[in-house]
Amino acid sequence: MLAIIPPECDIYSRLWCVYEIFVAMKLGVPVLLEAFVHFNGQLGADRYDNALAETATEPVRTEFSRCGYKPDADMIKKEIEKEGGFHVIDDAVMWVRINSLVKQHGETKNDDYRNISPLGECTLTGRISDLNITIAESIEVWEREKASRASEKSLGDVKEEATSSWFKETVISPTSQLFARCGGMGTE
Repeated sequence: MLAIIPPECDIYSRLWCVYEIFVAMKLGVPVLLEAFVHFNGQLGADRYDNALAETATEPVRTEFSRCGYKPDADMIKKEIEKEGGFHVIDDAVMWVRINSLVKQHGETKNDDYRNISPLGECTLTGRISDLNITIAESIEVWEREKASRASEKSLGDVKEEATSSWFKETVISPTSQLFARCGGMGTE
């Protein structure tokens, strides 16, 4: 499944979008978020706009996502509750987002700076550095969100959370592999 992240639309605020990402993961369909990246014509540090990277440091809170058609929204919310709640969807989408950034980072590191004219090698190095920072910040945001939920849970403010076994196998287990891949992302 490929989801394009455009600058004009926050797909994380659209209930169908986040639910489809979750269902695809559950069914074992590879999911990739792809940035809408373009040269913005400006000189200076912000030569490229990358909608995926620009949204990656914000938490995903699907409980606030909306659907224009109420019967669809009701149906999706019921399905989400069956899966363990919005936190399960949040974690799945955040994992997909971080994984997509790591993939984009690898592709950027393999770019030949001569092929990204007119900006050259300095811009390529800058893009790699920016992605390193964004990936680290995304992981930090996700960890903070999980810690916040755990804190709320320990205070008795939220009901018992049920995390389905597929989620533990699909997201939690591969997370350690993802973090290991993030370890070697210097600009060399």
